[in-house]
Amino acid sequence: MPYTVTYTSGRQEVTFSAEDFLSEAISDFLESGAKSSRLASAIVKVATGVELLLKNMLEKVCPALILDKVDDAGLQIAKVFGIEKRLRLPSEAEKVDLRTVAFPILLLRAGKFFDVIEQYAAALTKLHKIRNSLVHHKGTVDVLEVNLLLVKSVFPFIERVSKSDKSLELRISSTTWKRIRQLEAQSVDALTSQLAKKIAYYSSLAGRLSKQKVSLLAQSETEKDSEHEITEDNLHCPACGNETASIFQEAEADYDESGLVGGFFVFSMRCRVCGIELDEDEIQCIISDFGTYIDQSAAAEKQYWELGITPPDLSDYG
Repeated sequence: MPYTVTYTSGRQEVTFSAEDFLSEAISDFLESGAKSSRLASAIVKVATGVELLLKNMLEKVCPALILDKVDDAGLQIAKVFGIEKRLRLPSEAEKVDLRTVAFPILLLRAGKFFDVIEQYAAALTKLHKIRNSLVHHKGTVDVLEVNLLLVKSVFPFIERVSKSDKSLELRISSTTWKRIRQLEAQSVDALTSQLAKKIAYYSSLAGRLSKQKVSLLAQSETEKDSEHEITEDNLHCPACGNETASIFQEAEADYDESGLVGGFFVFSMRCRVCGIELDEDEIQCIISDFGTYIDQSAAAEKQYWELGITPPDLSDYG
């Protein structure tokens, strides 16, 4: 079950579970489409959550299966089975450090009892190695490789286990699982993979808004500062689907006494309902495969996206 908080002799103690790490990991993974730094957090949390999940599964078979070694006195057995009070000196068990088995052996043992492990063992092993590379040194990860590993293998494993074990209280909605499954089809390269996660994340945020809040935001004016010009307004948002996305243009130019000597334009998009922000590369990516991101009923809108990121004649700024 999710984390529990206890108060003992004036101290506050929090006990975390596999569900806590896994729920946080999925949230971080989706958010990493907008904030790449979240990807490392997602990897570490999901690897930790999977390890705890495997231990939970084995403990239900026999708690001793999670132990690395059993001490001669059997105190670890007493502690892992929760029978310390039956010892002549229960305080002895309190001093025992439970050393659980290393991940490769944990996975091997789980595979002896659960059919689902065989299908995902290679992926879970790969995840553990990537996690180790991040926490033991200055790790570098291939974004597309990690995204596909998680959406094609690791998250489906977690979903299957959570559905078969009703005691696993993962706070993940069916809608979120559906979004994760959709990410696989949209993850063609690193850019589309990150873009798909970003869209899924902001779609999730929009889903938490009340109809009244959505209506209020949709009717509000598009905010912009003096450095940005709106080139197209009220476009369909790829995340929330509302006609509340705007393309902005910012001019970067150099002048001397003779006038304009050079410059360029920077384009971006922002939705006033869900808050998603897209850079020009992401906008171009959506335009190149418009039907994947925008409902077919709005197919004709593609031309306005293209016009929105078309640089104006620089002579107009002379």
